[in-house]
Amino acid sequence: MPEPTEYRALLGSDKSLVPAKFFGRGVVKLESGCYEFQTEHFVELDNMNNYFKPTLKNLSQGARLEYVRKLRYMSKDDVADYFDLGGERKERTISRYENNSRVPSNKRLEELAKLYNVSINAIKEYKYEDPIDTIYMLMWLEEQFPYYELNLDYDCIKGTSYNMNIQKGLDEWMEMREQRENGEITTDEYIEWKLNFSFED
Repeated sequence: MPEPTEYRALLGSDKSLVPAKFFGRGVVKLESGCYEFQTEHFVELDNMNNYFKPTLKNLSQGARLEYVRKLRYMSKDDVADYFDLGGERKERTISRYENNSRVPSNKRLEELAKLYNVSINAIKEYKYEDPIDTIYMLMWLEEQFPYYELNLDYDCIKGTSYNMNIQKGLDEWMEMREQRENGEITTDEYIEWKLNFSFED
């Protein structure tokens, strides 16, 4: 277990920083910052999200924004600095986005999507009467309940051009799920695919 001096060597001179009193707890320093972890195994950086994957609180836009930010190992201050937000509580705007008390403008949403390297479809506000938005929501639902089996039966879809676009996207999604289950792609690769998927492609 790391000693307080080891923490301060990595994180700076803040005397309030002390290691958590749990067996297997440690700290790692990456280019994007320092992270505390608990594991009995060493893990390669490429597989870090398997151990540090954030929790999706709910399906709201704010919860999804928070999830993606944490998935990118970014703090609220990091995002505030990116947008040159000043003041003593510069992270307040980001907090309001994530607690749904403020809705990002379309321009800011595009900027957030670029910063987080995701499709805007992953973090936009959904209109649940839109079938495509509903499918994006189902993709997120899979993240909220990763061990819940999701079965989609869409054989009854009528053959309109709009519905064929939906079916094409669903086929691609099912193919990627199968590749993950078969070990052809990693869970991280699967999540990245969903975060960048678009029915408009």
